[in-house]
Amino acid sequence: MDDFALDISEAEAVELELTGIPARLVRRDPETQAVVTREAALSGAWRELEHVQGTELRVGIQQLLKGQGGTDDMVLVAHKRSRNFRELLAGIEELRAAGVALPD
Repeated sequence: MDDFALDISEAEAVELELTGIPARLVRRDPETQAVVTREAALSGAWRELEHVQGTELRVGIQQLLKGQGGTDDMVLVAHKRSRNFRELLAGIEELRAAGVALPD
């Protein structure tokens, strides 16, 4: 059994922000939730991705780079009950394709 601090794998929130919890301690849904490391975010490739611009995905990555949250990685979430769900999900897919989000 894996040790984890928080299970968000079945979360159906309008909005969810995780801070201070290393991604390795979060059980998540790999389809709608992705891990981004500070190292990968430093590449800057996310800045040009269409479905990341103007979303909380961009804000989350910016916070990670500023050191907010106190960890070297974070879980980004396409909130299933958000009216922007499809755009957020497309953003997560773009982040994975660009090598910014870890593949699952």
